[in-house]
Amino acid sequence: MVVDTSEEIAGGGSVRVPHACVGTARRMLGNAHQSKHQVMLEAVAHHGPEVVVVDEIANAKEVAAAKDIAQRRWQWWPLSMAPH
Repeated sequence: MVVDTSEEIAGGGSVRVPHACVGTARRMLGNAHQSKHQVMLEAVAHHGPEVVVVDEIANAKEVAAAKDIAQRRWQWWPLSMAPH
């Protein structure tokens, strides 16, 4: 499962085709009313992925969501982390 609210990992901007490295992984892009932490938790709660890939964990709510995912024993891979 790729959580990519800015569409930087899975192909974004004017190109809506996922990058080849994403393969057939499911993607959750969220919408204007959802924060990334909500999308992260929804991905785990409703889709049961084996691995969660998240782009740029940048605030306390996203860190808390990542910790929650880790405690549920899912693998998660942050691609980069902003300093806090």
